[in-house]
Amino acid sequence: MAYLVELPIAAADGRPDVVRAEIEAPDETGIEFGLSLSEEADVVISSTAAAAAAPLS
Repeated sequence: MAYLVELPIAAADGRPDVVRAEIEAPDETGIEFGLSLSEEADVVISSTAAAAAAPLS
C-alpha cells in the first residue's frame, strides 16, 4: 500500500508551495516489550573531623 504525503514549503520566490512524495507502507510491523530488574543496597558511610584553636598572646 502506498501513501501520498504533501509537505508545505516556501518556494524560492516566497510563495507557498507543496512537495508531494509517495511512501510505501511496510509489509509488517512489530512491537517489543522488555523487563528490567535492578537491586539496591543501602550503604552508610560516616566520617569524623576535629578542629582545635589556641589563643595567641
